[in-house]
Amino acid sequence: EDHSMSTQDTTISDNSRRKLTAAEYFAAMASASADVQCALCEVLAKESHAFAGTATKTGGKQPETRVLEHIRELCKGDLPLLMHSLAILPRPPDETGDEVEDAKNKKRFVLCERDGQSSLTNFEQRAFQSACAAVVDAVDLELAEIAVVAAKTTKKTETKTTQAACGSFCDIKVENDNAKEISITEQESLKEPADVSAEETLLTSGFDGGACMYSAKGYWAWEVCFGGTVRQFHAEYPTVTKVVSLGVFEAQGTGGGALPETDLPPAWREHRLRYVEQFFVGGAMCGGVPTEAKPNRQVGLGRARRTVVRWACAPDGVERVTT
Repeated sequence: EDHSMSTQDTTISDNSRRKLTAAEYFAAMASASADVQCALCEVLAKESHAFAGTATKTGGKQPETRVLEHIRELCKGDLPLLMHSLAILPRPPDETGDEVEDAKNKKRFVLCERDGQSSLTNFEQRAFQSACAAVVDAVDLELAEIAVVAAKTTKKTETKTTQAACGSFCDIKVENDNAKEISITEQESLKEPADVSAEETLLTSGFDGGACMYSAKGYWAWEVCFGGTVRQFHAEYPTVTKVVSLGVFEAQGTGGGALPETDLPPAWREHRLRYVEQFFVGGAMCGGVPTEAKPNRQVGLGRARRTVVRWACAPDGVERVTT
């Protein structure tokens, strides 16, 4: 997994990199805000549930007013707290260089994890603020109510779902009240029957062919698609200017009993995470092969990039790409 650039990496055409007019720039910003509102609503729902489950200083349950304040605090100010861990990314173009839109949701931008090395642009900040304001203004009261009811209810099968609260942003139509009555206990949903494979769990969670995850990691961002492709790319908002293929899906392995603890973030190491292993080959060519005589210079024929991806269901339900 060589992350360096080479002459065979894809650089987006000059036409797509032309300077945008003010109208085009702000239209793209509005598009980015709209594209991430569904994902942002779901994040706020998870955060509100987690906060409502904590105890007050006196040991009691969090009141709805405090949960509501917490939701608003996450989106408050010029640099919302959620932006410390979340990023907005433009999706990289397809192999022909055309901008990609999600086949189902027609989205050019995605909300994903951010690491501490990723820079923050004015475009991203303003799009995030706009998305936060739209979600909080519309459903903050409902999200707080749902979280408080869930925290107080022992039988959690008769509470409103996050889908009901975020339906207006996620194009979800709730046809009757019975559709709202499902469990929202995340820990229960993470328990897998012993006879269910890691692959079956991933597929039932929506990771069928082509489902992708994104991550902003400094200069490079990642796109990892289940059974599809692995790419790293560089964004110069609101477009993508460089794309490097790290491989195309070739085969799926049998996986393993559990991911090694050394491959996991510290908070996950107490969990036994079963995984599905996939192999990606035939990516962009590296510039050459380093030698001991010239450690800082690649010489000879390059090699095609290749990647091994291990998929597992995260204990907290948050999508991450760890390397």
